[in-house]
Amino acid sequence: MTIKNPKVFGKKVSEFSPTKDYIIISRNKDNHELEIPQPDDILSNGDKISILVKRNAFKKAEQKFMGERRLFG
Repeated sequence: MTIKNPKVFGKKVSEFSPTKDYIIISRNKDNHELEIPQPDDILSNGDKISILVKRNAFKKAEQKFMGERRLFG
């Protein structure tokens, strides 16, 4: 999923992950190599992340990182 929520920009990965519902497992910044995110990595507009999420928490995670521009409706 692509980070598009301005409330996330400039924040550390550790501020959002892990939670009881999801964990960020990879990040692709500026279309470079896929990396395992570190707690102090800063999230930016357009970063692409992969998350492992509980089925019942997908919409919550989607809203957190994408804001109003969600993947599915």
